[in-house]
This record gives sequence, C-alpha cells and structure tokens, in this order.
Amino acid sequence: MARGIRQASFQSCRTGGHRHKNFLRAAAGGQAMNRLVLLPHGRTEGTERHLYYGATDLPLLEDGVRELKDAARRGVYPAPNGFSFVTTGMRRTDQTLRAIYGDVPFSVLENLREVNFGIFEMKSYEEIKSEPSYQAWLSGDWFSNTPPQGESFRASEARIARGLEQLLAREEDTICICHGGTILTAMQRLFPEEGKDGYAWQPKPGFGYTIDLVNRAYLPISG
Repeated sequence: MARGIRQASFQSCRTGGHRHKNFLRAAAGGQAMNRLVLLPHGRTEGTERHLYYGATDLPLLEDGVRELKDAARRGVYPAPNGFSFVTTGMRRTDQTLRAIYGDVPFSVLENLREVNFGIFEMKSYEEIKSEPSYQAWLSGDWFSNTPPQGESFRASEARIARGLEQLLAREEDTICICHGGTILTAMQRLFPEEGKDGYAWQPKPGFGYTIDLVNRAYLPISG
C-alpha cells in the first residue's frame, strides 16, 4: 500500500472497545488459540516504488527474500513449534512464509488481503495526484468512496474484520503472513485503548507482532 494517501485515512479504522472484547473473548473463551503472530510480507516492487497495490499479485524482490532468510537465521521470528500457518494466498505472502519457515503446510484466508485500489493499482501518488478520478476518490466521504474498479476503505475494513474473526476462531496458535494494511486494521481492533493511528501500527515489511490473546498483550517483532 502506498503512503501517498492521507494518514487520516487509517485513523477512521478504529472501532469501539466492545468490538475488540468480542474478538478476544472468542480467542480465550474455550478456544485453543493463545498466541497469534501477524507478519506482513517482505519487500516488493510496490514497497520500493511507493505504489498503490493490494489486488496486484506482486512477488517479493530477490533482496526481500534474502532479508527474510537472514532475519530467520538470526532468530528474529518465533520458532514454528506448536503453530499452524496462514497466508492470504498472494504470491508475496506465500513467498514470505517459505523464506522464513520453509515448506510448511498452510491455510489461506483471502479476507485478510489488502484493499483493492482499482485503476490506481501499481501507480504512485506522483503519477495520479492530478487526475480528477483520484481527487474525487479522496474528497468528501473518502472512507466510503470507492475507487473505479476497486474497493472502498470501509468495505475493506469490514472484510478484514471478517477475516480476523475467522482467524481467531482457529483452534491452534497461528502465524499469519498477510499485509501491512491488514495488520494495522487488526491491531486497532484488538487494542483500541492505545489510541494509535494506522501508521503507528503499520509494521515494516517482514516484521510484525506476537500477540498474547490470553493476557491481551503484544510484542513487536523487529529486525
């Protein structure tokens, strides 16, 4: 996801405390999941060029793969023992999983994919900032506005929330390889009392959070 979009876009992703309590109650009330690890995929052409991309199925850069493997060798990531694995089925998430944990079995949750930017996919802010369709998209009720052939932030937030519920309903501790925008939405819903805006939660490519669902705590994973 490009950072050209206004930071305010993600501040409205916050939800009330009642919502995150339901999420955590689902995880702790009779379910076996105690730990959830959220990791975004590694670096891609889109991250390097600051492009809008969500639906585009970009692969990792070769340097991005090497960085992930190096971090794994240094013990940055949780050991795989006792975890199941989930990706969003995009090449960049599947490649990230293999770079860190090797050829392990995994499930796919498509609801945890990034927002679809429609006709703005693979474009930078500088390329489209003067286009009327781009300006219209981010005018007025920009959170509900839908980019041509794409998805509104409101719709993507609702979809990701459904995906988070599906994820937390799993019966084992899980490592989920997804996307930065997905993780910021999930963390805002799980920890709204922290009052952080979206970019404060958005991790760097390849690094995310280990979440203790029982004690309602989290630990950043960084290189």
